[in-house]
Amino acid sequence: MDKPRRFTTRYEEALVAGDRALELDPNNFDTLNSQALTLSFLKNFEKAIAAIDEAINLEPQEVLSKANCGIILAISGRYTEALPECEQAIKQNPKHESGYYAKACYYAIQGEVEQAVDNLQKVIDIAPRCSRREAKHNPDFDSIQDDERFRALVYSEPKC
Repeated sequence: MDKPRRFTTRYEEALVAGDRALELDPNNFDTLNSQALTLSFLKNFEKAIAAIDEAINLEPQEVLSKANCGIILAISGRYTEALPECEQAIKQNPKHESGYYAKACYYAIQGEVEQAVDNLQKVIDIAPRCSRREAKHNPDFDSIQDDERFRALVYSEPKC
């Protein structure tokens, strides 16, 4: 089976649009969260972490921002800080998929297939509709895309 085609990456344009949105509403959680992820894709980790910290301060009860913080820290190579953020997201809401997704990314980035697949299975158990499609296209899983365990889990169900 061929690897899926990547979505067109237009991170610079997304960043400009997010900056404009933040000029209009500097306390918009969703925009800050998106900006943090976009900045991490652009490898601007200092600004990405500042943006996700700001999002967490705005809505500390929002589990998604803790999970994204874990992912951003992992992408930046700050693994000892990343895993506790992922764990905190799970502890905060064990029925929400984002903490497990963050842990799956954390392990995949480091090439730890078994732990990545175990956590991705939890994500799919909680939110099966599009979890597989998302994992197919997420660059955090690039290092394990060809592993048979990953492929069996992600490519085993019909597309959403």
